[in-house]
Amino acid sequence: MAGDFEGRDAVVAHLMDHDAVATSEVAAVLDDDKFAIAIEHVTAERDGKVYDRHDVIVYRIKEGKVAEGWHYPESQYEWDDLLS
Repeated sequence: MAGDFEGRDAVVAHLMDHDAVATSEVAAVLDDDKFAIAIEHVTAERDGKVYDRHDVIVYRIKEGKVAEGWHYPESQYEWDDLLS
């Protein structure tokens, strides 16, 4: 999953390369004018494997828009296993 993807189309195309069915529900958000941090409850399934954890996503904000984002899964091993 790691890599640099610039623009909405590039991000969506990269995510579509992984055929996992995933949903997320925002549990909490902390933000200011430079960063937003979201804690999400993520559930995903692929090839009989299930991921059901709380993940953290950090966004860097520039001029009121998301400039960068980083996803931190609660269990990197389970997330990698789901997508491998």
